[in-house]
Amino acid sequence: KLKKWLLLLLMAVLSGALFSGNFTFHYGGDLPKVEAANARETGPIQIPPLLKRCTLDQHHSLAVSPFVLGIFLLGVVLFLLLMWLAARFQFVWYQAVVKNDASIKEPFRLFKKEGNSLFKFYLFLGLVTIMIFVGLGIWLFLIIKDSLIALKQFPSWSWNTWVNLFGQPIVAFILVFLFLIVLSRLVHDFVIPIMALEDISFRPAWHRFLEIYRDRLKEFWKYLFVYLGLAILTTIMIFILMIAVGLTIVIVLAAVFGLLYFLLIYLLKANFLFKVLAI
Repeated sequence: KLKKWLLLLLMAVLSGALFSGNFTFHYGGDLPKVEAANARETGPIQIPPLLKRCTLDQHHSLAVSPFVLGIFLLGVVLFLLLMWLAARFQFVWYQAVVKNDASIKEPFRLFKKEGNSLFKFYLFLGLVTIMIFVGLGIWLFLIIKDSLIALKQFPSWSWNTWVNLFGQPIVAFILVFLFLIVLSRLVHDFVIPIMALEDISFRPAWHRFLEIYRDRLKEFWKYLFVYLGLAILTTIMIFILMIAVGLTIVIVLAAVFGLLYFLLIYLLKANFLFKVLAI
């Protein structure tokens, strides 16, 4: 029994059924900048010590760049490997839930075509998502840049001005985020089971889902609203529970340390510690 539950836990983690996460990579850095003083040249050009040190730092940065590139490529490979495993284990987890079977090797081999097809979809969706968010980020950066320049000339802005400037990119971010949530839910709850049941790849399974969706439009949207409502309610309940647990821990610790503090004060007033140490 314990082995079965451990295997189910492994499947849930690798398939993403237990939790979901983001993997982001960011690397940035500025090479040292040197500001030369405006002075008259009175002799041969001399390289200041600061410039020499900065030049050495630049060579050092160039020397470590292959290492940084290697780390980045290794991270990309690990990210793609985890994405591929998540796609393959979606069907392993499906098999475990439907047939109450904790085996990994057989369903991993059985749904090879479906898992690889789902991985291709994940890869395509990931690239499109990155391009969309990069575009939105550039848009927001340009707005912030222009806003900082304008703030120097007009320090006081009204609320409507802020809304007009940042309202559109924020709404765009929210809409893209909601679209990804809805698409992910539809894929995981409908397309993947269709792929597993009919032994087909992602594209024909998606077309099959669209046929079912057109026939049961109201049921699908009702399901999505109920799911989103339950997700929001669950998040609120978890947040309240975390606050309650945190307050309980703080109150218990305060009570324990408070009692110890008052006990220590009482013993000091009663000179009990001094009597014990004197003995």
